[in-house]
Amino acid sequence: MVRPQYARREQRKYQRYALHPRLTFSIDGGPLIHARCRDISLGGAFVETSTIPLFASSIHVVLDLGSREVSILAVVRWTGPNGIGVQFGALSARDTHALVAYFQASKAEPKD
Repeated sequence: MVRPQYARREQRKYQRYALHPRLTFSIDGGPLIHARCRDISLGGAFVETSTIPLFASSIHVVLDLGSREVSILAVVRWTGPNGIGVQFGALSARDTHALVAYFQASKAEPKD
């Protein structure tokens, strides 16, 4: 049986930027894991890491934006051999402002 091919529909609400802020995360209050952010938006990030939490795990992410650190609770939405896709939880107004200012200061173009 041949299955029809469907175009993948983009479900992201926010523009992604190819920016690489320093990032650490912890799983269930465990030790900090240093990782690399490959792209980021107000809604989440792709995190390159060799430590792969389970799908749907809650993690604590700390982003170093230079002028300040942003601490965010996130959920692992997908996993792969080289990293994880995380969805950020509710951001405070201060954290949202810090991320937007970081995007604007970088002058990075949004990714496709």
